[in-house]
Amino acid sequence: MTPQKDYEVLSAFLVNRRSHRWIEENILGIRSASNWGGTKAKEYLWKFGLKDPFKNFLADVSSEKELEEKIKDSEDDIRKYGVKIELLREVWVRSQSVYVFQRVIHNDNGWVRPSEGRLGFPDDGDYLRDNGFGHEDWNFNTDLSVDGYIYGYKYKDPAVHKQSKKFNIVFATFDNGRWSVVGFYLNAQFSPNGAPYSKAIVEKKFLDIDFLKLNRSLSKEWIGPREKIELKLKDELRCLLWRVHFKDVVVLPNAIDISSEVDLPKNHRITTTTGLTEETFFRILQIAKSTVPNLKGRLTADEKKNKNDRGVLEYIDEDEEDFPEGTLFYRRHRFRERNSALVKAAKERFLEKHGRLFCECCKFNFEDQYGEIGSAFIEAHHVLPVSDLSHSGKTKVEDLAMLCSNCHRMVHRKRPWIALEKLKELLRKRRES
Repeated sequence: MTPQKDYEVLSAFLVNRRSHRWIEENILGIRSASNWGGTKAKEYLWKFGLKDPFKNFLADVSSEKELEEKIKDSEDDIRKYGVKIELLREVWVRSQSVYVFQRVIHNDNGWVRPSEGRLGFPDDGDYLRDNGFGHEDWNFNTDLSVDGYIYGYKYKDPAVHKQSKKFNIVFATFDNGRWSVVGFYLNAQFSPNGAPYSKAIVEKKFLDIDFLKLNRSLSKEWIGPREKIELKLKDELRCLLWRVHFKDVVVLPNAIDISSEVDLPKNHRITTTTGLTEETFFRILQIAKSTVPNLKGRLTADEKKNKNDRGVLEYIDEDEEDFPEGTLFYRRHRFRERNSALVKAAKERFLEKHGRLFCECCKFNFEDQYGEIGSAFIEAHHVLPVSDLSHSGKTKVEDLAMLCSNCHRMVHRKRPWIALEKLKELLRKRRES
């Protein structure tokens, strides 16, 4: 893998149409007042055999096919000057990636669905304050994929000359003057027409914002007949300009504060992205990987060939990692527990029966403890694991139990999972002892 400074010089000369003097002043840090400016840059490039016939050599190459044709047509010069073909290929491949930094609104549900309590919230932009949710609230929801791709929020089009490139994106929140990284898109594409229409996805999003309405966290503009709201959501698909394969979505289990370790953008606006150098992007990625022990990498074919450590990262939950029947079953189980439509129906039934929400094991009530912020909050636990032979494959409201966060975690603490009655008995014995 070519060192970063070498790559910057080569890319400027081969791809970005920069002069020798520009390379000296902006990359090599050489200031020259004479007419001979550029000499040091030429000497630097000659080490790689790159003389004048190769200036802007890769500037108009837009595909691998064009790259190979260009190399074939220039065989004589490549042989004459001793230019390495693999070097040309590497510089072109790396030049096809753009590295950007994008601020997102705060979200308590991991940007899988909107979280409650943000209507009128002043710090995350006008749209969230006025509506109670934002388009990026679904940025990491891989269940909303279309043909394997999910579509993330971006307000403005990238520059025309970048629109066909691959985008590597850092998503971060800003709070109290500090940046915290929450996830990444790798090898994303710009989708000029936004996300394609999917009736199933619009219906899922409707259920998510209807859940906000239940919790008094939604503006009046989004309250009305289902057909009207779904039509509005369909129209909002045009704002989802990032297209990324679900395997290239990296979501961190917790936000990571990196303000003190990396020189980050001064732009704090929600609606615009800021360019990053390749070096800074991978520095942030490495910090995430070193901070989260269970963040595991998957290298692409090219990256394996280059033997570097840059690839797709996936967080493996400690419960998921230990799940005896396999991670697929565990993920299906967690999906059922987080299905907003199902949880909403289960809460409503529980409220009808008991008049309030409380933990079925320890009787803890979030509203009693935390006041208004805890109103209507409880976690739902899917009593029967989806790997269980008696599981029908479908989830019913009665399959969900209402648990506080502590009891929910304890249920998942051992294998096989602790039955609710056993956990109740354990709590009773502890109180009596």
